[in-house]
Parts: sequence; C-alpha cells; structure tokens
Amino acid sequence: MSISPKAPQQPKPREASAQQLSPQESDRLALGQHLSALVRADPKEANAAMRSSQEHLPEMFLIAQSYPVSQFAQALLNSDSMHSLLSRDPSRVKELLQASDLRSLLEMLG
Repeated sequence: MSISPKAPQQPKPREASAQQLSPQESDRLALGQHLSALVRADPKEANAAMRSSQEHLPEMFLIAQSYPVSQFAQALLNSDSMHSLLSRDPSRVKELLQASDLRSLLEMLG
C-alpha cells in the first residue's frame, strides 16, 4: 500500500464577511481618516494647534514636539487623551467626526 503525498492546498481566499469590522473598529478607522484629512488640509495650522495646547493638553504639545506633522493623526488617535475620551463615552466619536478643523477637535478632548 503506497501513500501518495497530498498536494499542497491553496489557501482559501478570505471572504469579505470575515473582515468585517466591529462598530468600535469602524469608528476608530473613520476617526483616523478624519484626523488625517484635517492634518493634510492645513499642516501648518495643525502644527500650531498641537503646539498651542501646551497648558490645556500637554500630551498634544508633546506629540507636536516628538513627531513630524505627517504622523500627528496616528499619534493623536493612539494618545491617552483620545483613549480616555472614547473609553468614557464611545458615542463622542460622532462629535469628533463633525470637527471642521484640528483645533476644534482638540478642544473636544479637553
């Protein structure tokens, strides 16, 4: 009795339903995209807004000191201030998504 080796199986393509995001993940993704858009819309203003928050939101000032403007959105999304706000009240994402500029969004964090 001979045993023939099995042919390697092709990995199954992932189905779209397997990649669906939870509501929280979806909100976080949308918020990250919104933050990126706000920073890209006016990088100089974004830098000024982050730096002007030294007394009110020192974490934002530290981000402005530590990261290039191109990384502000990701750093802000991962900040303790953002995590704290969203863990206390996840529904605030909708308010944050309505912010028309980064300065007004930062005011919502404080």
